[in-house]
Amino acid sequence: MPFTSLRMRQNKIKTFDELQQSIDDIHVLGSKAYMTMNIFPRNQDIKIFESVVQQVAKLGADGIIFSDPGTYRIIRKYMPDIPMHLSTQTSTLNYESVQFRYDLGIRRVVLARELSIEEIKEIKKHVPGMELEVFVHGAMCMSYSGRCLLGDYMNGRPGNKGECSHACRFKYKLRLEEERRPGKLFQLENDAD
Repeated sequence: MPFTSLRMRQNKIKTFDELQQSIDDIHVLGSKAYMTMNIFPRNQDIKIFESVVQQVAKLGADGIIFSDPGTYRIIRKYMPDIPMHLSTQTSTLNYESVQFRYDLGIRRVVLARELSIEEIKEIKKHVPGMELEVFVHGAMCMSYSGRCLLGDYMNGRPGNKGECSHACRFKYKLRLEEERRPGKLFQLENDAD
């Protein structure tokens, strides 16, 4: 859904009617429709997010994938019984974090992409009732998932609101200026003789 997902730029569904049709089509095929609402809104975004949630509540989704604790409260206000899944964007790295989410009523966590298989097994051992989901292929953020501020800083496109520009993949030239001699750049490599 526009504005609520970290994959906003790839979103082809533009209206609630289109979203309703998609959910209905998915259900006809015998599958479940999970809505991704995993942005990290700022104060000025909360009212918009809440109005979107009010509309989504009428559509019959089977679960919501979220990240931000504030959005959890808003979603629960309008959809108190819908299954809630925690997005990988929360960088959930340990079993205590998973247990904390389980105690809140969350039943699926998409673990941080940075975890090893052994760490995932340990989490499952400590919180056996939690469904775990992991990414096994795809883009890796240079920072911990959901914590990158580079794109917003570099070009005003916040990845935490679904507008990631992949600024971490741009080609850069590093120029180090010497502190004691302003204007003098430190040469990183010598010219070949």
